[in-house]
Amino acid sequence: MKNHKPLLIGSRREELELGLVAIEDGYPTEAWLGVPMLSRDRVIGVISIQSYRKNAFSHDDELLLTAIANQAAVALENANLYRDLEGLTYALEHRVQERTSELRETNLRLLAADRSKNQFLANMSHELRTPLNSIIGFADVLLENTKSIWGEQKYGFLRNIKVAGAHLLTLISDILDLSKIEAGKMELHVEEFDVRQTLEALERILHGYVEQLDVELEFTVSADVPRLFLDEGRIKQVLFNLLSNARQVSLTVVARSGWT
Repeated sequence: MKNHKPLLIGSRREELELGLVAIEDGYPTEAWLGVPMLSRDRVIGVISIQSYRKNAFSHDDELLLTAIANQAAVALENANLYRDLEGLTYALEHRVQERTSELRETNLRLLAADRSKNQFLANMSHELRTPLNSIIGFADVLLENTKSIWGEQKYGFLRNIKVAGAHLLTLISDILDLSKIEAGKMELHVEEFDVRQTLEALERILHGYVEQLDVELEFTVSADVPRLFLDEGRIKQVLFNLLSNARQVSLTVVARSGWT
């Protein structure tokens, strides 16, 4: 074990000559052969054999026993590694289970929060739509019955109220589209429309706003601009956001290829 080498003793006399002292085990043997069990240059044990006969073991016996010792060392080392691996596997499985449980609880909380958000949006949309539909409805009634009574200016104000209310109703409906956007299921409602009418509606919506800010609002549409085949609601929403944040607006629409 000290030298990491095999030891072959032919007799008790040779043992004494080497200056070795054997451990008394009750067996009056003569020959003795021992080989180290090596694993990664580390002695993990010894295999030894004894005989009552002198010079009972040869060099071939030493080679055979060395091969057996090496195989035994590998087997023991593998057994230890397997035991350690079992412990690590158990610890890893336990950690994975804990982590899976944590993720499951997190997902449940996220689902609950998402449901609460969708419910809030649905409730808010409903609560806003009800009075807004009434405003639009009354505006329709007034538009039908007051044109001959009110002047053109007041009648235009009333028409602007209806157009702005309709636009606001569209925006409220778009709030519910947030969940569709997050789910990657946003849909475009493509239809043919006249961009001139769209801009006129925007101008009526923004008329009072630009007057308060003393902003000049000007729309110019080229005569050769055709009817568009797009999502009018989205186009109107984008233009409304841009125009409502502007301080001086001059919007020009000209014809280009590939309008659809």
